[in-house]
Amino acid sequence: MEYPYIVKWGRMLHSFGYFIESEIEKARRVNAPVTAVYQASDGTWITMEDLPDEIRQRVHSYHE
Repeated sequence: MEYPYIVKWGRMLHSFGYFIESEIEKARRVNAPVTAVYQASDGTWITMEDLPDEIRQRVHSYHE
């Protein structure tokens, strides 16, 4: 799966599927890192490595 953490993050936040897909498309267009989670308001991509350990563990363990 391409950009799995964008998907997990979006689902954790109960985002609509179309929003998650648009975020993935945006990440593709700008060649965001594979570990991207979301795009910050300043345009930078926040990756799994940028998240605090507790949040990273929650994202890793998230199941629908």
